[in-house]
Amino acid sequence: MPLLLLARNSLITTKALVLVARDSVADYFWNAAQDGRRRFPSILRYITHRCTELESRDRLLPVMHDLFKKAWELDPAKGLAHFSPPVVDLFEHIVLTGDWEFFDLAAGHSGGAIPLSFFPWARTKVVEERVRLQDLEKG
Repeated sequence: MPLLLLARNSLITTKALVLVARDSVADYFWNAAQDGRRRFPSILRYITHRCTELESRDRLLPVMHDLFKKAWELDPAKGLAHFSPPVVDLFEHIVLTGDWEFFDLAAGHSGGAIPLSFFPWARTKVVEERVRLQDLEKG
């Protein structure tokens, strides 16, 4: 995670390598978000985006699952709708991973409904043949 330093009105970014055991990556990100709310949506977006990349998918899907579960435990009544801005892009990334079982689980924790802006996006992905309509209908 980058460390940002402010020096003489300019932003300096330094990078660090953090080694975290695979089974505690979700906990590391959760704790890195401090209060769990402010930066957590950006962490969810980063991990779900990385899960759409074939070389990262198998390694990061369990982390994504754990992070989502932590997210909807913040406020079970609202689920993922607890976060602002809306998390429609998270659903888009889950679809691109092809993890339909998890898509069902996440949709059940969306605070009542998947945002309407998801559906035009999904139609576009079917037209582009990046997603099969049959899979989307099942999910």
